[in-house]
Amino acid sequence: MRKIFIFLFFISLITSCAKKVQVSSLNPPNYPQVMKYKKIAVLPFKGKGADLLALEIESALANVYVNGKPFYQIADRQTIKQVLNEQKFSSSGLVNEKDAVKIGKLLGVQGIYTVSVLKSGISYNQTYEKRVKCLDDKCKKTKEYYVRCKNITAVFSFIPRLIDVETSKVVFAKNYTRQESAKNCVDDSYTISTISLLEEAKRKAINEFLRDVAPYRTVEKIKILDDDSEITSDKDKELFEKALDFADKNFMDKACNLWNKLLEKYPNSVVLNYNNGVCSEYFGNFEKAYYFYKKAYDLMQEPIEEIGTALQRIKIKLKKRKILKSSI
Repeated sequence: MRKIFIFLFFISLITSCAKKVQVSSLNPPNYPQVMKYKKIAVLPFKGKGADLLALEIESALANVYVNGKPFYQIADRQTIKQVLNEQKFSSSGLVNEKDAVKIGKLLGVQGIYTVSVLKSGISYNQTYEKRVKCLDDKCKKTKEYYVRCKNITAVFSFIPRLIDVETSKVVFAKNYTRQESAKNCVDDSYTISTISLLEEAKRKAINEFLRDVAPYRTVEKIKILDDDSEITSDKDKELFEKALDFADKNFMDKACNLWNKLLEKYPNSVVLNYNNGVCSEYFGNFEKAYYFYKKAYDLMQEPIEEIGTALQRIKIKLKKRKILKSSI
């Protein structure tokens, strides 16, 4: 039993020590069909707090950048106010879908997001928790007692609707509901901020919405292969190890330069082709990454999980990039 434990510990130690690099990738939204509506406006539809939510969503969408440029062109708030005043729309600031289309045409946008707040509130549930108190210095004698606690739940729920200004049709609508919970007892040294709890629920709901309608970045850790058995020269082995050290310290340009030079000498190296694929993926050249991963896969004489995973991963990234390019 002890030998098995030592073996498992050794394996876990090797796995945890494996060198990995962080790779950032841009993804299309989960509902890519909404990307064609580049010129948009955001208006409150109904519900308490809808006007503030509209401003927050507007700000979030305005901060989506692709290739250093704003992805969406959003009608500015001053122009929207001017149109609302001139056309004498609802003084409450809330608009219906029919008016939203009219406003959209006047603003010259392709789509209008109307936002409705369904729920924004805090609920409480009282409970009791057991405590133990010492009655002497050595705690040989104890006493049990109960303290009053509050389970606090914050719920925020909203529905955004994207209306095609030209056709007046709702082309996207979804309910976003997020919940945050916390507990506060009378003997706690802190107090839970219900406002912060509700704001966190709202923030997560908005972020979920953003992933559905706007490009977003993800970061993943990709393993580097460190087997130098295909390299015959001691000097080249030293260069390979040096590259691993550079990668470990996040100097990927230097690491990749060394692996690329070594690949010229060892073009049929599985490990060097794979690591050069990681380099290409790291720097965003997915087509080149696919070439290296595919070559490593074809040269592979025994199963290497990382290569199969990399090949599947890069195929998915190429498809996602194609979707993005069609809308940029």
